[in-house]
Amino acid sequence: MLDEHRLLSKCFAVSLRVISSPLFFLGHVPVRILIADDVSTARVSLRKVLESHSGWQVCGEAVNGWEAIEQTERLAPDLVILDLRMPLMNGFQAAREISRVNPHPPMLLITFQALSRSHLEAARSAGFSGAVNKGCGREILAAAEAVLNNQAFFHLQRSVRIA
Repeated sequence: MLDEHRLLSKCFAVSLRVISSPLFFLGHVPVRILIADDVSTARVSLRKVLESHSGWQVCGEAVNGWEAIEQTERLAPDLVILDLRMPLMNGFQAAREISRVNPHPPMLLITFQALSRSHLEAARSAGFSGAVNKGCGREILAAAEAVLNNQAFFHLQRSVRIA
C-alpha cells in the first residue's frame, strides 16, 4: 500500500509540474534531465550539449549514485543520465535502485570506457534504455532523443573524440 501511495504521489507531483509550467499553456513542456557524473567539467559540458536542444533543460545534477537516486525521487526528471564510474555507488547500481523505486524515467548510461557486449548487457539488466560514449556530444543528443521516444540506443563501438 505504501508503494502505491508513493507512486501516486510522484505521478501527482509530475502532473502538477507539467500543468504549472508556463510552457504547458503554449503546448510546450520542457524535457527535464538529471545528470549524474562525479567530474564537474563533464557535468558542465553535458549541460551545454543537452541545453543546446530546444525544449530541454537540466533540472538537477548529482556527483554520485546516492545523490542521483535522491534527486530522481525529489525532482521527477523525464530523463536520467548516469556516468558508469562514480564514487559511493556506480551507474549500474544507481540505475537498479532508481528502476526499483520509480521505473518511469528512461535512463541513459554514459562513459569514456569502450562499451563491450558485457557492458551493454549489464546496462540493459540495470534498467538503462541506452548507453553511449560521453566524449561525443552529437551521439549523446541522439541517444537522449531516442530513449525519450521509448527507443533503445546501445552502441558497441567507441566514438572518436574530437577536441
